Amino acid sequence: MHSYGQDWMVPYGYAYNVSVDNYAQMMRPVQAAADKLKSLGRNYDIGNSAVVTYPAAGASDDYAASIGVPYAHTIELPDTGQYRFLLPQSEIPRVGLETLEALKVYLGYIAAANQPRDE
Repeated sequence: MHSYGQDWMVPYGYAYNVSVDNYAQMMRPVQAAADKLKSLGRNYDIGNSAVVTYPAAGASDDYAASIGVPYAHTIELPDTGQYRFLLPQSEIPRVGLETLEALKVYLGYIAAANQPRDE
């Protein structure tokens, strides 16, 4: 997690024309989390890191994806530029609670998608 930007991004971020093989799989829980954030009044941009922000090499989610980690993301916490890296102290509890709720949805989605199936 970083600040700032209100983005939830998936690899690969080093170039515009490169994405992970499991892009759709990575995006499903991200979309669910973004929908939760939107219901709480916070809009996040989601998608490939290079497209959502700008190309940047050396990100840990790129490395994680390259070694087979199935869910690797970069989350840029609020805001969208008014305060930049100096979010007012009064906003921190709200951002923390919103992020917690989004992570519950995100992790719940992944857990449900990876439950063993009875055959």
